[in-house]
Amino acid sequence: MGEIGILGSFYSLGWVVLALTLGRMHPRLGFLLALGLAALSVVLLWHGSGMLPLVLGYFLAGVFRTVRPLVNTQVELLVHPEEIGLAFGLAETMGAIAVLLAAPLSGLLYSHGPDLPFPVSLGLMGVAAVLCIWCAPAGPIHTPGHPTAQ
Repeated sequence: MGEIGILGSFYSLGWVVLALTLGRMHPRLGFLLALGLAALSVVLLWHGSGMLPLVLGYFLAGVFRTVRPLVNTQVELLVHPEEIGLAFGLAETMGAIAVLLAAPLSGLLYSHGPDLPFPVSLGLMGVAAVLCIWCAPAGPIHTPGHPTAQ
């Protein structure tokens, strides 16, 4: 039980440290870095043995709590001010659908093989990285009245 508490503490510490670190970066870069750290976390939790890889894996898993604000910041950069509410609503809905589907899909994958959720997660992170590179703004839109317009 003590080890579980230690892992939970490192998860929370990772959440705070990574949020403070990645939140200072450009949202696109921060998001891509967060995906890389999440992938490393999955690999450590999947293949790591012993307490040290688990501690590092849980610390890096804290990045999952950091991703949503980075997504919302990118959404803000994509739309005009009058569209921000709708865009945030769509982004939050998509995030909620992903969370809703994660548990049953993980259970289904696990029933086919206990290790199967790990490579599928890594593959989905790869898809997310490609979509981010392809779709996410490299910089803010520059329209009059937009909060990032100069």
